[in-house]
Amino acid sequence: MRYVKALLLLLFFACALLFFMENFKSLSTPLALKLDLFITYSSSDAPAHEIAAPADEAPAVEAAPAKTGLWDDPVVPAGKKRLYWKAEAVPLYFVVIAAFVVGVLVTACFFILGRIRLSLESIRQTRRVRALEKALAALRAKAGKDQEAAGKQIKALETQVQKMEPQAAQAGEASGTAG
Repeated sequence: MRYVKALLLLLFFACALLFFMENFKSLSTPLALKLDLFITYSSSDAPAHEIAAPADEAPAVEAAPAKTGLWDDPVVPAGKKRLYWKAEAVPLYFVVIAAFVVGVLVTACFFILGRIRLSLESIRQTRRVRALEKALAALRAKAGKDQEAAGKQIKALETQVQKMEPQAAQAGEASGTAG
């Protein structure tokens, strides 16, 4: 089975390499990643070092470019700032490989967490088995002592019965002759 897994893994990597080689031109196109949370805040909430305009000078107001799509550079009113992040353009194959690596890491974390959970469950079950074995040994010891005590009581009763048998026989004979 180990060889089958190794062969399948090798086949997967060969197909991935072939995919990247055949689609190199398409995958080399630059991709700019952006994140806009659509949250604006006023400049007064900004740190003091960002508000450096003197009071006698009016801040310059620039004309905002027209927004053509959802992910274009954000248009922000004067005196406001927006939570916006834009990354440098990276090749598409880098994004694909990074997504694959992130997927592998997340999957590994799930497997590790499952393994830890199973280990903890195994430890709990082992402790329970030990506790039950101790209780069973204690019950066996108690049963052994009880059997010894019961055996002694039985022997004492047997000796009493043996002592009473001649008396019972005599009483039986007496009642039989009398009746």
